Amino acid sequence: MVRYLTLIKLTDKGVHEIANSVKRAAAFCNEVKAAGGKVTGQYWAIGHIDGAVVFETPDDDTAAKLLLQLAHGGFVRTQSARLFNAEEFQRIVPK
Repeated sequence: MVRYLTLIKLTDKGVHEIANSVKRAAAFCNEVKAAGGKVTGQYWAIGHIDGAVVFETPDDDTAAKLLLQLAHGGFVRTQSARLFNAEEFQRIVPK
């Protein structure tokens, strides 16, 4: 599985519809699950980001599709980073 950390920033539309944020987050979880992945953490934040989600998908293409669908709704903008656990990272690091 491919793991991502996605930082979330609300758009004006997202702020206006903040009351439905938890409902939309649950819908994203369902979309990830339907695509063969899983959400391992969802968080709301105060500060320069409005939230974060950590999720896994079978491949990069699936993650990209899910993130594009999320942005298409117009409620959020995202910045994502690929995450590696220690074992995965050790395979990458030069010996």
